[in-house]
Amino acid sequence: MATREEIREGKKAKVTQIKDLAFNMFGKAMEDGVSDRENPQVIVARDHTSVNWMVILKKPDQIDPNASLFRAKMDFTPREAETDLAPQIGTQHYLIVGYAKADLDKKYFQQDAGVTAKMIGYDRPAEILPWIDSQNPTCYVVTPITDAVPEQKKLYVLLAQKAGLCTPYQISKDMVFWRWEYRSDDKSLSKRKVAWPNLMTQHSVRVGTNLPASSKQEVFKRAQNVGKVIVEPHEDLGNEMKMMALAFKETKKPWFLAEMKRLLKRANIDLDYRPLLPNKGLRTFVLLDGVDFGEDDAKCVVEEVASMWPEVEGMTADKVLYLNKLLRQEGFQIKLFQLKGLLAEAMYQLAEVTPDNPLMDETGFVATLAATLDRVVGKEAQPKPTATNMTEEARDALLAAVLTKLKEILEVYHKFHDDLNALFGDHVLEGAGPYDFWSKFKESPDTDSARMCFFHVFKFMAVEEQHVLHEGFIKPLREVVQVLENLDLSAN
Repeated sequence: MATREEIREGKKAKVTQIKDLAFNMFGKAMEDGVSDRENPQVIVARDHTSVNWMVILKKPDQIDPNASLFRAKMDFTPREAETDLAPQIGTQHYLIVGYAKADLDKKYFQQDAGVTAKMIGYDRPAEILPWIDSQNPTCYVVTPITDAVPEQKKLYVLLAQKAGLCTPYQISKDMVFWRWEYRSDDKSLSKRKVAWPNLMTQHSVRVGTNLPASSKQEVFKRAQNVGKVIVEPHEDLGNEMKMMALAFKETKKPWFLAEMKRLLKRANIDLDYRPLLPNKGLRTFVLLDGVDFGEDDAKCVVEEVASMWPEVEGMTADKVLYLNKLLRQEGFQIKLFQLKGLLAEAMYQLAEVTPDNPLMDETGFVATLAATLDRVVGKEAQPKPTATNMTEEARDALLAAVLTKLKEILEVYHKFHDDLNALFGDHVLEGAGPYDFWSKFKESPDTDSARMCFFHVFKFMAVEEQHVLHEGFIKPLREVVQVLENLDLSAN
């Protein structure tokens, strides 16, 4: 609040986030016992799991019997504080973004009655949860430190401390009390669910690494508005069917009939193979545009699905609206060929969700939905070529492709072997690692330079070995597998 003197002088005190309180997205607050920090905090923990923390709270016998479910104290252990060292095998560096309290009542994860638009973190609420509480223990909530923006921003709660390190278990962002660094000024709950995790990634993603873009980044990199899905150019089913029919008329080869049958099957599930004018509701749904997608669009989706895919049951306009909101706030990318499976699985999972029984883990719901679709429907839209009856010539071509790839593997291996001999000599010391070698040189007069040079050589060797294994072995083998998988050798 600006004082009278400041107003008279034309000054206004800047309103800032309350730093000694952590808030959840619904406006509930708890004490922040480490608010005196100068910079965002990083902690070392074990590799994260896909198990939700609510499962562990209900069945604590699933953790190691030698581990403590909750921390004895909030101070870092010596192993957790080793953030200046490279992570050991089985551990990672994590950014602390907030806290979670076990066994809290559901009222703390709902907006107060009558509150529709309010900035969070600027006013002290009447009720503030304590930092130390034996009934509702406080736990750190973290996100992994990564080299690139992840496709899904996941949060984990640190539990089951053993030998000085905790295990991260998945947690929904709705159940997190966020630190002040990651809270925005957005007034609506839906915008906070997007903005707060985005602020988190500004600290959790390393800057300056030249890693290749992820598949999702490749899709989005041409977008001016990265909040919208990029739809690839439309494939005209009518023209393709026409060309197949003309080719069959000219050649009389049954292959063209098989291709036409395959295209019709794909058009039954993939909107990319349908004319652009129909299915307006579904196409609006796919864009995940929360401004344009309303109740009328949801009703249109229900009608279109009922006519196209009557086997998809339990669809209502309210569920479609809720699903659209979940997918939008989690940044989910809808693949058109997966749309039928997505709607069917989502309606099945949302069957028991009611106002009295809300969905507590929205992030986990979307992640599970995506994993189920990739496993059941597949990750790629391209159907398998029809090769039901391979000729002898085709089999020879297949074997020739396999032979070529195997020769490439051997060629890369021999080249790598020759390069090693040219650089380091034709000998290897068995059973000796970097530290074994270093013990022989530790008495060198200039130990710092020798140590730096020595370990850089081994680092170079390790990187080159990984590169060769990928380019010379894994990548060609994947291409061989892809060739075999793309051939439908079944009798049907």
